[in-house]
Parts: sequence; C-alpha cells; structure tokens
Amino acid sequence: MIQMKKIIITCLVLVIIACGCGKQFSDPTGSRSVPPVDTTTKSAVFSINPLSGIGGTQVTLTGIHMGALASTTVSFGGIAAKIIYTDSLRIIVAAPDSVKTGPMTLTTGGKSYSGPVFTIISVQSITPAAAGVGGAITITGTGFNSIPAQNIVVFNGKDPQGNPANLVGVVIKASPDTLQVQVPRGVIAGTVTVNPNQQNVITGPFFNPFIINSVAPLGFPYVSSSGFPQLITGYGFSPILSQNQVTINGLKCQVSYVSPTGDTLVFYPADLVNPSQGGLANGPLIVRSGDQSATYTVNGTTQNFFYQEVFTLAGGNYGMANGVGRQAQFETLSGITVDGAGNVYVTDKEANNIRKITPNGVVSLLAGSAAGLAGYQDGFGANALFNGPSGIAVDNTGTLLLVADSGNFRIRKIILATDSVSTLIGTGVAGLADGAGGVAQFIGPNSLVYDGSSSSFFLTDAANGQGSVRQLFLTYDGRGSISTVVTGLALPDAAANVSSYYFNDLLYVDQANQVIGGKSGGLYAGMPGVKGYQDGNGGTALFNTPVAVVPYLTAATNSPSPPYATQTSLVSDRDNNVIRNVNFASPVMVFTQVGGMGTGKPGFTDGGYRTALFNKPGPMYALSTNGGYTIYLCDIGNHAIRMFY
Repeated sequence: MIQMKKIIITCLVLVIIACGCGKQFSDPTGSRSVPPVDTTTKSAVFSINPLSGIGGTQVTLTGIHMGALASTTVSFGGIAAKIIYTDSLRIIVAAPDSVKTGPMTLTTGGKSYSGPVFTIISVQSITPAAAGVGGAITITGTGFNSIPAQNIVVFNGKDPQGNPANLVGVVIKASPDTLQVQVPRGVIAGTVTVNPNQQNVITGPFFNPFIINSVAPLGFPYVSSSGFPQLITGYGFSPILSQNQVTINGLKCQVSYVSPTGDTLVFYPADLVNPSQGGLANGPLIVRSGDQSATYTVNGTTQNFFYQEVFTLAGGNYGMANGVGRQAQFETLSGITVDGAGNVYVTDKEANNIRKITPNGVVSLLAGSAAGLAGYQDGFGANALFNGPSGIAVDNTGTLLLVADSGNFRIRKIILATDSVSTLIGTGVAGLADGAGGVAQFIGPNSLVYDGSSSSFFLTDAANGQGSVRQLFLTYDGRGSISTVVTGLALPDAAANVSSYYFNDLLYVDQANQVIGGKSGGLYAGMPGVKGYQDGNGGTALFNTPVAVVPYLTAATNSPSPPYATQTSLVSDRDNNVIRNVNFASPVMVFTQVGGMGTGKPGFTDGGYRTALFNKPGPMYALSTNGGYTIYLCDIGNHAIRMFY
C-alpha cells in the first residue's frame, strides 16, 4: 500500500513539472496565462456565440478539441476568418467584412467540421411606423439576440432640458427575427439603431413617434374655444383627414386640417350648448389616428386643456329674489366686483341694493332696501338706503367695499365684517369739485375699480354730455380725496388700469363716442360718434355702446403668459350683444371674442365662445388667476351673472 502511494505522488509531480514547462498563451480577454493547445483531435460538433453579427464581430467557437494552430482554419460560408485567439477550450475569430448568412466551417488536424449557421444582423421594418410614448413597436429583421437585455435599441430624442439625446427603449420580448420595444419618453422623429449582442450597431428604418408636442391657438387671437381654431404639432398623424380624431375630456372636436407630412393638425373645440356645469369640457386632450393615440403632456405630466366657455353663476329672471343659481333674480345689474375668496358683489340699480353671491351661486342681500326703496341713509345691511347704486369695487384687503351711489352723488363705504354702510365722500349735491371729504362733488359716478398699483380707486363721472375719469384716494383718517385725471369725455364708463410688460395705460370706454381710449394714448379703437359692428384695425373698428373694459390674458395652459404676450383688454359691446377683444399690439386690432360668432344676436345661452349668447352685456370684472383672468359679467338684459375665462 505504501509503495502504491509513492507511485501516485511521483506521477502527480511529473504532471505538474510537464505542465510548468509548456508554452504560455496570452488570453485577449485578460492578462492571465492559459495552458497550451491540446492537439488531440476529437470528433465533436462545435457551437458559436454569438449566432449573429456583421463583419468584424468576434465569434467564440467551443465544444471541439483542435489540432495544431497552424493547421486550424475557420470560414464563414467559405470565406476565411481571422483567428484572434485559441486554447484547448475555445477559439475566437473575427467575422470577415464580406460575411453573409450561412454555416461556419472549422478545419483542424486535417479534418473539417460544419458548425451552426451564422446570421447577418439586419433591421428590415418597424411596425407601426408611428407609435405613442409608452407604446410598443415591433422591429423585424435577422440576427437578433433571443435574450431581450442583450439587444440595445436607441431612438433619437431630447432630454428634459430639450437637448438632443440618445434614448434607449426597453426591449420587452425578443426572438432571432423580432424585437418588441417600448417607446421611451422624449423620442422625436429619426432613425432607430439596433445593437444585438452589444457588439454591433445597425441603423434601422426611420421612426416617426406618434406624439403631441404642442397645442396652441392658431395665430390670433389667444383663445381656446369652439369659435377659434387650435393648432396641434407633433408626429405620426394620419395624412388622411378622416382618420384623425381629437377629443377634450372625451368630447369630440372638429378636425379641419392635417398636413401631408402628418405633423400638424388644426381643430375646433367641441361646441357646447347650455352645459350642465361649468368646466364640463376641461380635461385631457387626446389625438387618435387609426390604432394610435397620444395624450398631450408636458414633461410627462398630462395637461388638461383649459376650454373657454360661458356659464351662468346666478340669476336669469327679472325680480329681487335671493336664492341659489338660477333661482335668484335681479332687476338692473349695474356694477360688479369680486374679492379674493371668489365672492361676487353686484349693484342692482333699479332695486337700489347690493347683493352678495358666493362661489357656489348663493345670492343674498348685503345692503340696501330688500323692497327696492330708494333713499339716502347710513346704517347696517338692509337698514341702509341707496339711490341708483352703480359702480362697486373691493379693496386689496377684501374687507372694504366702495359703492358709487349715483343718485345721491356720493361714494359710500361698506365694512364687510359688519355690513355697516357709511358715506366716504361727496356732498350730495351735483358738481365737479375735487378735494377731500365733504368738499368733493360728483355729477353722476357710474363705475368704480380698485387700482392695485397705487392703493387708490378709479371712477368715471358723467352727466348731460359732460364726463371725466377721476381718481379716489383713501386718507389716513378713513375718508377720501378725489382728483380728476381725464376730462372732455361725453359718457365715460368703466375706467381700468391695464398694464403688462408691453403696455401700460388707464383705459376707459366712452359710450356716447363709441370709442375705447386711454389717459396716455388717447384714442385706441373705434370711430368717434359712429355706431356699428366691425372688427379689424383699431381705427376702423366699430362699436355699438361699449360699456365696460377690463384687462385680459387667458389663463389657459396652452396660451401665452406675461411678459411674453401683448396685453389685451375685453370690452362689453352692449348693443351688439358681444364681448370684443382689443389687442394693443402695433397696430391695435379688434376682434369679437365671445357671443354667437359675432352675429350680434341677443339670447341667453351658455357654452363655448361661439355658442354663448348675451342680452346687453354690461359691467365686467377681471379676477386675476394663474397669470390670466376669470371674467365676471353683468348680463343686463338676462338679469344674470355670467362667467368665462
């Protein structure tokens, strides 16, 4: 037994010495030394990895013992390959540049062995040719790796900052001839590259992502409603008009144009008639073309399309009833203002009182006679008396209301916390005296608006063809002081300080002269003394009794915001039954924004800007919201408070 152990140990030592004396080979994949080639020829079928590639691809052959290196050759379809490395376990070769799909052949030790087929990688098609972000496309070709993670698919794209970027799609499924790939966010039109086996980059067909890039009003004006076309830019839309569908919050819109290249759509938002609630059409915007669909997003977040529509907050019948929404009644609405909480305050000139309307449309009496009695009396709530109250304004704190008590030739003050009514300024005798307290006089104050820039109020004062714009300051002792800033007007109304990056002026309307003017710029729009109805250049536009002007920039997410947009104002064109837009670009332009597509037809209809109808629209208030405005309107002929954006 001991002798046998000695023999075994001696053999092991001889083997170790023999191996140590052999020639060393360098491994191209590392710096370690490997044993010499085993020259013993054995019959065995060899395998290759990878099974596909292009010229220059490194292919490893395993599963066969080779003869002497000098007598070993490898060919791809009869074309010899360059041997890079060999040992007893493997041989690594580079596919020839002219390689084609076909079987591989290994010749070693005087014998030839046929191996697997080596497939040339190619990308043949992408289906569908356009797909939305997050959707899947199918890439067909040859030579793909059956392991999804071993295939890298790259799209043209942009990073979150808008810079060009290569975007990698997620390979969901893979087979030798098919890849199913998820489209990454940020993709743009361009060629797709495929890299199976992470060795070879193959340029594939052009891919057109089905995606919405932007949604904006088409040209001028900056509104998003049924009356105005909207422009969608993107990729992958069908060039056949009937195959494209646009919906907003599920409501189908009218598609009027698609570009031959499928990158532009023009549509009109859904035309709503008397919707059951305001904001019904606000929601996601989706474009569908055939089997593809895309939702409008910004940085991956769905953007609700802010649909501009008119709806009724309260009223709709003649009377003095309080109540909720349409149950409430008004007689002659003559002034309107809104506090920061969304509470609306209106003056009812014929009813001689002031009403409050909550954001939910609940109407109640704030001050003045519940029976509509005219008079002059300070006091609390219904105990106070007014005579033809007209303009009304809330201060910047939301605690104080000023009322132009036109029949009493005074400005009255209401403390909202207590509903107490007192006289701020005015003698009660008609006149045009500037000054403070009981010295100041008015001839017919008919509008009031708070000027946030200087903590004062502007009012218009007119009677018997004589009118002016005046500025009211609150003094430290709780009283007021008045000064005249614009004179020589006939019947001014609704002064408003309108300002933006590009424009700044104190505007007013002159009902008698049918014009819109300003303290600094003089006449902006309308032809003095000429009534009519005509859009266009400010100097040729015609109005029919303009009664209110307010600043305006739409708050829609797809519309411009200051300071990038030219300032516009809305004008109540009372006897044309429409709301006009005056844009103070150069030249000044006037167009009809809301009301029966500009027909001038009176009516009482809620809905999109094209559908909505008014009956003598009057005083307005613009509540600043998210860089734009919500408009509150006294619809005089319908005895209702209307709203739009």
